[in-house]
Amino acid sequence: MAPWPPKGLVPAVLWGLSLFLNLPGPIWLQPSPPPQSSPPPQPHPCHTCRGLVDSFNKGLERTIRDNFGGGNTAWEEENLSKYKDSLSWGNREALRWLRAV
Repeated sequence: MAPWPPKGLVPAVLWGLSLFLNLPGPIWLQPSPPPQSSPPPQPHPCHTCRGLVDSFNKGLERTIRDNFGGGNTAWEEENLSKYKDSLSWGNREALRWLRAV
């Protein structure tokens, strides 16, 4: 049991402060114990490689299915022919600039 505080403001504040500092802190200020859970198991290397290969094969199938294979020159000539001259002009300008440097 704590003794009664002495008379006066300063001794009373010091007595209250010493009483407060001797009490244990709140729960959230206490250090937490280290976690007891084990680390997650690592997948076997064969499963990792198999997953990569399966993902790659799915990507190839999606490319074939969605017609991203390229090489559709008839479509390119029909729809992109208007850019043919502008691209070649850009290449000529770039080459001329490189020769000047």
